[in-house]
Amino acid sequence: MKFPANLWKQAGLAILITLTGTPTMALAAEKNDGALSGTITGNITATSTYVWRGLPQTADAALQGGLNYSMPFGSMPFGLNVGAWTSNVAGGSELDVTVGFAGEAKGFSYDAGLIVYNYPQYEENLAGDYNFNELYASISKDMLTARLSVSAEAGNYIEINANFEKLAAGLDLGLHFGSYDVDKDFDGLPGEDYSDYNVSLTTYVNDFGVSFTLSDTSLDNDSYRTIITISKDFTP
Repeated sequence: MKFPANLWKQAGLAILITLTGTPTMALAAEKNDGALSGTITGNITATSTYVWRGLPQTADAALQGGLNYSMPFGSMPFGLNVGAWTSNVAGGSELDVTVGFAGEAKGFSYDAGLIVYNYPQYEENLAGDYNFNELYASISKDMLTARLSVSAEAGNYIEINANFEKLAAGLDLGLHFGSYDVDKDFDGLPGEDYSDYNVSLTTYVNDFGVSFTLSDTSLDNDSYRTIITISKDFTP
């Protein structure tokens, strides 16, 4: 599939910001006489196929990038997170904005907030409304994470993830299971409930994460997918 040229410009701009803007912005936050005490991190990803909750969002490769700002609330056990993330998708681009809070208590980590999923080109290229909002809450302990995502437009999704670090040959093993209670009237999802699951192996080369993932769903007309991903996180 050939994507419009402006998609690659958008992805390139996100990557350029991630590569060059993050350190400068973080230093500015730290040096502003304490007015901003947060940190800014970034990430960049190239993947053979963009798969979201078991469903392919591209027919070919995807370029993705994001920025996140985290600010603690004094001595409170949680802090504010604000983030933006973008990717090319089939028929256009995706831009997600996240606002939430995260913290730790009694050995557990938690995260909760709102994600706004926006697909700017879809209104022009495709019939239907694909934009939606989603509330989420997650809790983690050691290698396990459970997360619930609730959307009035798209439905409810619950997932369990496990990450086992540095197993044989220094590989990280990731396991995922998710179950989607789909809103049958939403244009961006299959018209039936389904489950998805995947297994991934990740290694690190010069601070780049290289992952191989095998992903599948319970949908009758679906088949498994193999995904290769290269990613880089930035923490100034």
